[in-house]
Amino acid sequence: MALKETHELQTAVVPIPDPTLLTTAALKGSIENLKEYFERVIIELDNRTSQRIELTEKLFNQMVKSSDAASAKQDAYVDKQVEAIRVLLNTNIGSAQDKITALKERIDRGVGKEDQQGTSRTQNNWMVGLLVIAVITSIGVFVDILALYMHNK
Repeated sequence: MALKETHELQTAVVPIPDPTLLTTAALKGSIENLKEYFERVIIELDNRTSQRIELTEKLFNQMVKSSDAASAKQDAYVDKQVEAIRVLLNTNIGSAQDKITALKERIDRGVGKEDQQGTSRTQNNWMVGLLVIAVITSIGVFVDILALYMHNK
């Protein structure tokens, strides 16, 4: 009977207030506080992430606009340079054609045959050769610039 009495005493003695209930209530309160804290942290992280995404999009759009503007400026500059070279090339070709025509006319008239026939022909040959080289060089420069322009587009 001593065992039965001891067991009854053990089950019958519950302190007031009950520590189990207090511990459970404290745990529930702590869990609620942690839930609220983590929800606030998640919301804050989401806000920061959204702000960073918006900022990144703005910066990217500005970079695209800047790149487009620079590309347009470069295209305009290259177009201007190609046009200037075309004008220069046409001027050089026209000048070379005029000189070739003048030299042909001199040859047809026989200018310089009487007194300096050998010297005149040598000078004419040199002039024609230089003019041909100038025209070929001008065409080469134009083709190089055109190739550079097409490569940039």
